[in-house]
Amino acid sequence: MPVTGLDSFLERIENTWPKLSIKCLDDLRRFIENSNCGKIEVFKFKHPALGCALHDGVSFNENIFDHPSSSALSKRVPFAFFLFVVFHEIIHQYQFKKYSAEKMYSYYIDDIDVSTAAREIKRLEMVADRGAERKIKEYIQRGWLPPGSDQKGHYRNAPEKAFEGLIHQIKNLIKSESHLRDYKNVVGISELFYDMIRANPIK
Repeated sequence: MPVTGLDSFLERIENTWPKLSIKCLDDLRRFIENSNCGKIEVFKFKHPALGCALHDGVSFNENIFDHPSSSALSKRVPFAFFLFVVFHEIIHQYQFKKYSAEKMYSYYIDDIDVSTAAREIKRLEMVADRGAERKIKEYIQRGWLPPGSDQKGHYRNAPEKAFEGLIHQIKNLIKSESHLRDYKNVVGISELFYDMIRANPIK
């Protein structure tokens, strides 16, 4: 199934890093297409995150191409860091494919103990980190990234309290906006997350 926005996304990657191997781009295309990702978008987030994976596709912050952590001599993001972010979010698409959107969103909308839900969300994030780390190592071995380009995810060190806070925030938003629409379903919760990054967060 074609991925909406994938061609323009890959074209922008090629324009940003023009010396990339065609085989590298082809592999990245296959990795994304095989995830059942429906669409890829790039825009300026109203949130500091670099990516957001939802059941119907992935959104990337414009900063993924021009991140403040980049070298002062070149505003381009190191390609390995860029790839790590992409791999991480696309692995979430594989998780949606494996577990279903209902399961992935259940930690925010079902009556699950918050601490239990937070542990499971952290586990999913750590799995995405480890998968992205392995893909980076694979690209180094194939010669598509230089030696020493290894990337490490940060979710293994993230406190579960941070995930609990996010869950409480989402649940409070759902409760406060329940008079406007039903967010306790796949489409509703997805639109809520999307609104949080695309526009000003719901007050």
